[in-house]
Amino acid sequence: MTFNFAEYKNLLAASESTNNYNTNTGNGAYGAYQFLENTIDWIAGIIGIQTPSIQTFLGDPNLQDQFLETYVKQSINFINNNNLNRYIDSTVKGKGNNIVTTINLYGLIAGAHLGGNGNLKRFLVDNIDASDHTNKTTGGTFVSDYVAKFSKLFNEKKKTNNNIGNISTLDIKKIIDDLTTANNFIKNVLTEIKSLEK
Repeated sequence: MTFNFAEYKNLLAASESTNNYNTNTGNGAYGAYQFLENTIDWIAGIIGIQTPSIQTFLGDPNLQDQFLETYVKQSINFINNNNLNRYIDSTVKGKGNNIVTTINLYGLIAGAHLGGNGNLKRFLVDNIDASDHTNKTTGGTFVSDYVAKFSKLFNEKKKTNNNIGNISTLDIKKIIDDLTTANNFIKNVLTEIKSLEK
């Protein structure tokens, strides 16, 4: 599966903040992608810039996108380096949302986004399902919830795209023939109506 950053970014922002880069819900997470302050500080260090103030971060959509892209790259490296991609195509069930689906890379990255790379690994390898950027195993949104939710979203998107791609030339010809037949029928009805009006 090829990873599409733009699609992931859009779905994550819709889920985390309804696409609002200025989001500050008071829960300690900020912006369109709901980064914690320590995550903002960590990513700034990776990028090699001074940690921005929360106001600067909230006011700069491009900076938030850059931070997300950096975080995604770090997560992909972590997933690959720890052989967590071996869980792709396994079944997952969200602990809180009860979504059951097949794991894909989007789900793994989303799980890392919610709980951090370490908690993604703990969930997959040790079956310890942490919630909301902590090591708590009760309450809140769980790593498994994001793995399942985002895997399902992208599995459905892939399925829809495959269905569109599976329309054959014969199917298209039949659709055109049916439309032509319907068009001819309508023309005949209109001609009949005109002749009755005379």
